[in-house]
Amino acid sequence: MSFNYQMIDYAQLLKSGVIDKINSSLDKLIDEYEDENIKEEAELTKLIDILTEAYKQTNSAPLEKLIKLNRSALQNKTGLFFYF
Repeated sequence: MSFNYQMIDYAQLLKSGVIDKINSSLDKLIDEYEDENIKEEAELTKLIDILTEAYKQTNSAPLEKLIKLNRSALQNKTGLFFYF
């Protein structure tokens, strides 16, 4: 699944610390220069935990969008692809 985030959304995600948490927890490199994907079911499951915890703290609309996309990816047995 892919979703076109605007730079302001990326900035909000970066400021919240969730991008760093995802990168360190899942050994990824999500940034504005590289494409990245999360396709493994175990990684998607861990990602939803990270996103949900961050959403509880920030109530951020971009995080809410990512959570919905993550649930859909799990349900449809696909992945999340990041292109900023």
